[in-house]
Amino acid sequence: MWCVSRGRSRTNRPNGAPTSRATSRNPPTSIARSIGSSQISACPLAETSYADFTAALATNLTAPFLLAHAIVPKMAARGSGHLVTIGSISDYIGFSGSTAYAATKFGLRGMHEVIRQETAKTGVRTTLVSPGPVDTDIWDAVDPDSKPGFTKRKNMMRAEDVAAAVVYAVTQPEHIAVTEIRLLPTIYSPRG
Repeated sequence: MWCVSRGRSRTNRPNGAPTSRATSRNPPTSIARSIGSSQISACPLAETSYADFTAALATNLTAPFLLAHAIVPKMAARGSGHLVTIGSISDYIGFSGSTAYAATKFGLRGMHEVIRQETAKTGVRTTLVSPGPVDTDIWDAVDPDSKPGFTKRKNMMRAEDVAAAVVYAVTQPEHIAVTEIRLLPTIYSPRG
Protein backbone atom coordinates (compact mmCIF):
# COMPACT_ATOMS: atom_id res chain seq x y z
CA MET A 1 0.00 0.00 0.00
CA TRP A 2 1.43 3.33 -1.03
CA CYS A 3 -0.84 6.31 -0.56
CA VAL A 4 0.36 9.52 -2.08
CA SER A 5 -1.37 12.87 -1.91
CA ARG A 6 -0.33 16.38 -2.74
CA GLY A 7 -3.34 18.66 -2.36
CA ARG A 8 -4.16 20.78 0.67
CA SER A 9 -7.94 20.51 0.38
CA ARG A 10 -9.36 18.17 2.99
CA THR A 11 -13.01 18.62 2.12
CA ASN A 12 -13.25 16.64 -1.09
CA ARG A 13 -12.33 13.18 0.18
CA PRO A 14 -13.75 10.74 2.73
CA ASN A 15 -12.27 11.15 6.20
CA GLY A 16 -10.67 14.44 5.16
CA ALA A 17 -7.84 12.78 3.19
CA PRO A 18 -6.15 15.19 0.77
CA THR A 19 -6.08 14.46 -2.95
CA SER A 20 -4.00 15.19 -6.05
CA ARG A 21 -1.11 13.75 -8.02
CA ALA A 22 2.56 14.17 -7.38
CA THR A 23 5.16 14.78 -10.06
CA SER A 24 8.93 14.67 -10.03
CA ARG A 25 8.98 18.47 -9.65
CA ASN A 26 6.13 18.67 -7.20
CA PRO A 27 6.54 16.10 -4.40
CA PRO A 28 3.53 14.77 -2.53
CA THR A 29 2.28 16.44 0.61
CA SER A 30 1.80 13.08 2.33
CA ILE A 31 3.08 9.62 1.61
CA ALA A 32 2.26 6.46 3.54
CA ARG A 33 4.54 3.56 2.79
CA SER A 34 3.81 0.00 3.69
CA ILE A 35 6.06 -2.36 1.86
CA GLY A 36 6.20 -5.95 2.97
CA SER A 37 6.53 -9.44 1.73
CA SER A 38 3.41 -11.48 1.14
CA GLN A 39 4.42 -13.94 3.82
CA ILE A 40 5.88 -13.91 7.30
CA SER A 41 8.77 -16.31 7.60
CA ALA A 42 8.48 -18.61 10.58
CA CYS A 43 12.09 -19.71 10.43
CA PRO A 44 14.56 -19.58 13.27
CA LEU A 45 18.06 -18.32 12.48
CA ALA A 46 19.46 -21.78 11.67
CA GLU A 47 16.74 -22.33 9.05
CA THR A 48 16.80 -18.84 7.49
CA SER A 49 18.62 -18.98 4.17
CA TYR A 50 20.77 -16.16 2.89
CA ALA A 51 18.41 -15.82 -0.09
CA ASP A 52 15.36 -15.47 2.18
CA PHE A 53 17.17 -12.96 4.38
CA THR A 54 18.30 -10.78 1.46
CA ALA A 55 14.84 -10.97 -0.13
CA ALA A 56 13.30 -9.73 3.13
CA LEU A 57 15.87 -6.90 3.28
CA ALA A 58 15.15 -5.88 -0.31
CA THR A 59 11.40 -5.80 0.22
CA ASN A 60 11.06 -4.49 3.77
CA LEU A 61 14.05 -2.15 4.04
CA THR A 62 15.69 -1.32 0.71
CA ALA A 63 12.41 -0.47 -1.06
CA PRO A 64 11.27 1.96 1.68
CA PHE A 65 14.74 3.54 1.64
CA LEU A 66 14.55 4.12 -2.11
CA LEU A 67 11.09 5.66 -1.82
CA ALA A 68 12.13 7.97 1.02
CA HIS A 69 15.36 8.86 -0.77
CA ALA A 70 13.38 9.93 -3.84
CA ILE A 71 10.67 11.93 -2.06
CA VAL A 72 11.75 13.23 1.37
CA PRO A 73 14.51 15.62 0.17
CA LYS A 74 11.97 17.26 -2.15
CA MET A 75 9.51 17.62 0.72
CA ALA A 76 12.24 19.16 2.87
CA ALA A 77 13.23 21.58 0.10
CA ARG A 78 9.58 22.65 -0.19
CA GLY A 79 9.34 23.03 3.60
CA SER A 80 6.36 20.73 4.12
CA GLY A 81 5.19 17.17 3.77
CA HIS A 82 4.35 14.09 5.79
CA LEU A 83 6.08 10.71 5.62
CA VAL A 84 4.09 7.88 7.18
CA THR A 85 5.92 4.59 7.63
CA ILE A 86 3.93 1.45 8.34
CA GLY A 87 6.12 -0.65 10.58
CA SER A 88 5.05 -3.59 12.69
CA ILE A 89 4.89 -4.77 16.26
CA SER A 90 8.08 -6.54 15.15
CA ASP A 91 9.84 -3.18 14.91
CA TYR A 92 10.01 -3.03 18.72
CA ILE A 93 9.49 -6.65 19.85
CA GLY A 94 11.46 -9.60 18.47
CA PHE A 95 9.60 -12.88 18.15
CA SER A 96 11.45 -16.19 17.93
CA GLY A 97 11.27 -17.72 14.49
CA SER A 98 11.21 -14.38 12.69
CA THR A 99 14.90 -13.53 12.28
CA ALA A 100 14.70 -11.92 8.85
CA TYR A 101 11.36 -10.19 9.37
CA ALA A 102 12.35 -8.71 12.74
CA ALA A 103 15.71 -7.54 11.39
CA THR A 104 14.03 -5.66 8.57
CA LYS A 105 11.35 -4.11 10.78
CA PHE A 106 13.84 -2.99 13.44
CA GLY A 107 15.91 -1.53 10.60
CA LEU A 108 12.86 0.26 9.20
CA ARG A 109 12.19 1.81 12.62
CA GLY A 110 15.81 2.97 12.83
CA MET A 111 15.72 4.49 9.36
CA HIS A 112 12.45 6.24 10.16
CA GLU A 113 13.88 7.69 13.39
CA VAL A 114 16.90 9.06 11.51
CA ILE A 115 14.64 10.61 8.85
CA ARG A 116 12.59 12.19 11.65
CA GLN A 117 15.75 13.76 13.13
CA GLU A 118 17.06 14.91 9.76
CA THR A 119 13.76 16.58 8.84
CA ALA A 120 12.88 17.95 12.29
CA LYS A 121 13.42 21.61 11.36
CA THR A 122 12.27 21.42 7.73
CA GLY A 123 8.49 21.39 8.10
CA VAL A 124 8.28 17.71 7.14
CA ARG A 125 6.31 15.61 9.61
CA THR A 126 6.93 11.89 10.13
CA THR A 127 4.76 9.21 11.66
CA LEU A 128 5.64 5.59 12.37
CA VAL A 129 2.57 3.35 12.62
CA SER A 130 3.43 0.01 14.27
CA PRO A 131 0.46 -2.35 14.15
CA GLY A 132 0.16 -5.73 15.75
CA PRO A 133 -1.44 -8.56 13.81
CA VAL A 134 -3.66 -7.47 10.92
CA ASP A 135 -5.82 -10.06 9.15
CA THR A 136 -4.26 -10.12 5.68
CA ASP A 137 -2.94 -12.86 3.43
CA ILE A 138 0.49 -12.44 5.04
CA TRP A 139 -0.80 -14.92 7.68
CA ASP A 140 -1.93 -17.62 5.22
CA ALA A 141 1.33 -19.59 5.38
CA VAL A 142 1.57 -19.25 9.16
CA ASP A 143 -2.01 -20.40 9.90
CA PRO A 144 -2.25 -18.70 13.32
CA ASP A 145 -5.63 -20.30 14.08
CA SER A 146 -3.99 -23.71 14.37
CA LYS A 147 -1.06 -22.61 16.54
CA PRO A 148 -1.05 -21.93 20.26
CA GLY A 149 0.19 -18.52 21.31
CA PHE A 150 -0.88 -16.71 18.13
CA THR A 151 -3.66 -14.16 17.89
CA LYS A 152 -6.52 -15.82 16.05
CA ARG A 153 -7.53 -14.26 12.74
CA LYS A 154 -11.03 -13.36 13.93
CA ASN A 155 -9.39 -11.24 16.67
CA MET A 156 -6.83 -9.53 14.43
CA MET A 157 -7.20 -5.95 13.29
CA ARG A 158 -8.36 -5.14 9.77
CA ALA A 159 -6.43 -3.12 7.18
CA GLU A 160 -9.05 -0.39 7.60
CA ASP A 161 -7.97 0.01 11.24
CA VAL A 162 -4.42 0.82 10.16
CA ALA A 163 -5.69 3.11 7.41
CA ALA A 164 -7.75 5.04 9.98
CA ALA A 165 -4.61 5.61 12.05
CA VAL A 166 -2.82 6.98 8.96
CA VAL A 167 -5.72 9.32 8.18
CA TYR A 168 -5.69 10.52 11.79
CA ALA A 169 -1.97 11.32 11.64
CA VAL A 170 -2.02 13.17 8.32
CA THR A 171 -5.15 15.21 9.02
CA GLN A 172 -3.86 16.85 12.20
CA PRO A 173 -3.13 20.59 12.07
CA GLU A 174 0.23 21.52 10.54
CA HIS A 175 1.66 22.49 13.94
CA ILE A 176 1.08 18.98 15.35
CA ALA A 177 3.27 15.98 14.57
CA VAL A 178 1.88 12.59 15.50
CA THR A 179 5.26 10.88 15.65
CA GLU A 180 4.24 7.33 16.49
CA ILE A 181 1.12 5.19 16.71
CA ARG A 182 1.10 1.66 18.11
CA LEU A 183 -1.96 -0.46 17.41
CA LEU A 184 -2.95 -3.80 18.92
CA PRO A 185 -6.18 -5.76 18.70
CA THR A 186 -8.22 -5.82 21.88
CA ILE A 187 -7.83 -9.61 22.16
CA TYR A 188 -4.16 -10.18 21.61
CA SER A 189 -1.71 -13.03 22.19
CA PRO A 190 1.82 -11.74 22.88
CA ARG A 191 3.41 -14.16 20.41
CA GLY A 192 1.95 -12.50 17.41
